[in-house]
Amino acid sequence: MASITINKGDTLSALARRYGTTVDALAKLNNIQNPNLIYAGKALKIPDKYETGSNSLSHPVTGEMSGLASNGSALEVAQRYLGRHANELKLANNDPVGLAMQDWVPGNVNCANFVSGVLVASGQLPSNKANPSVYGLIGNLKADPNWQQVSLANAQPGDVIAFKSGSGQHVEIVAGRNPDGSLKLIGSNNILKDGTQAVSYGTYKGNEIIGVMHYTG
Repeated sequence: MASITINKGDTLSALARRYGTTVDALAKLNNIQNPNLIYAGKALKIPDKYETGSNSLSHPVTGEMSGLASNGSALEVAQRYLGRHANELKLANNDPVGLAMQDWVPGNVNCANFVSGVLVASGQLPSNKANPSVYGLIGNLKADPNWQQVSLANAQPGDVIAFKSGSGQHVEIVAGRNPDGSLKLIGSNNILKDGTQAVSYGTYKGNEIIGVMHYTG
């Protein structure tokens, strides 16, 4: 079961739509007596087996790691943003992840922008080392003494994984393993009808690896 943090301006009905559930389900799960009254900064549990606000991927919102243990807070931070549109998040300068993201990055290439924001918000990367380029971000992590490169076989939840994708590159955070043993990922993906990105779960499909980085700090 995932848990998100309520942001200023959120409503229970909007959050229900974002995470593919209902106001009644959220209110019951979180013991909310008045669905019209929720508080920014409070944690909100999201029911299992519901999808994110995206309309392409069908992975459930869940905090289960399928036998792998989380090695840091970056994964927890990323999971709070499931369903958020990258174009909206990068402009949310009152949000710790949005503040660390670069506003100018096009809506269809925010993967490194989002992961950078998550790492800064979780305290695993200095803000001046955030980079909206996949190679730039991985280069900064390789140069950071608090990060070390590991093999794909040793990838754990919370690790940053970058790989080639088509004619470009992509980077996400390891979220665990799927029932078939493949790596489950979370990041900013091109899943929206207009070709732009939203935060969602995905699967590593054997693409050529650029780097798998593990936080040791």
